[in-house]
Amino acid sequence: MYFGPGNERAPTARERDVILKNVVQMTEAQFRQYWIGKVFRAESAAAPKAVYSNEMSLSLLSNIPGSVAFIDAAQVRKI
Repeated sequence: MYFGPGNERAPTARERDVILKNVVQMTEAQFRQYWIGKVFRAESAAAPKAVYSNEMSLSLLSNIPGSVAFIDAAQVRKI
């Protein structure tokens, strides 16, 4: 679970919780351990980035080719 600067729960924590529980079927601790293992075994250069807002997710998404972000559908910009 991720918290914002004032120790409040980050807006994207809800989306992250849904993905962890329903898609990858892991707890936050299991997911963290999974990525520590991947990095340790050099199977990945780094764990996924954690951001604190949907705006930050969208910014990273537009700047990192091949990236994936999970955000509330209401936050998706129309093109």
